[in-house]
Amino acid sequence: MSESEPSFRERLAAGEVVVGTWSVIPSPWVTEVLAMAGLDFIIVDMEHGPSGFDVAADMIRAAQLHGCAPLVRVPSLDESAILRALDLGPAGVVIPQVQSSEDVRRVIEYSKYPPIGQRGHSPFTRSGGFTHLDAAADIERSNSRTTVGILVEGRQGLDALDEILEAGIGAIDFVYIGLYDLAKSLGFPGDIEHPAVVSEMAMCVRRTNEAGIVAGTITNSAKAIMELVGTGVRLIAYQNDTGILFNAVKPVVEALRR
Repeated sequence: MSESEPSFRERLAAGEVVVGTWSVIPSPWVTEVLAMAGLDFIIVDMEHGPSGFDVAADMIRAAQLHGCAPLVRVPSLDESAILRALDLGPAGVVIPQVQSSEDVRRVIEYSKYPPIGQRGHSPFTRSGGFTHLDAAADIERSNSRTTVGILVEGRQGLDALDEILEAGIGAIDFVYIGLYDLAKSLGFPGDIEHPAVVSEMAMCVRRTNEAGIVAGTITNSAKAIMELVGTGVRLIAYQNDTGILFNAVKPVVEALRR
């Protein structure tokens, strides 16, 4: 992406609704297909997917080639994982299982350079342009353009949502509500459309928006995208790459067999 174009972080701050997907398949070819289809973002899933940093780097390049913002979900709230992911030069990172304000402070510390955080700096990385030249400007540029998202999942995170939001104001760009973990914590595992899950989700979105932070979540239905937008969700992950592929093939096979 050209420096003159708005970063993904700036697009979120401007109030845009963005649609993307999760990428579990460790393949830059799949990433490039999805990016060419016009998605705004793709999240390389290193928590539930088998991707390592080598293939993640190629997936990031494949997305950026077509103007799609690559984000990396690291396996856990781990300083080394966040550092290595950001050094690959994605549009940002997504941190799973954030459950407290202290977790948020660690996310910010690991994801941002001083004076905001304490991210380790090596200019000789893809994110640094592979050179020490203009290294000071690179720090400022990265702090202003790097997207930081967190996942709030399960009962503990939901109970601490207000303190999480307060700790994240100004540094956390979006809070993604993990619907499947939310459904499980409410006693309806797998049923993300249960009225109790939908109601809890709407409340989380409202509180997130009131804090001035973008709310995000997943949907398995194209129709539900507009419903989510109506509730105030502005970052929407449509299924993931495996689900999209499976759902494209299965009805064709079933129709042929009938």
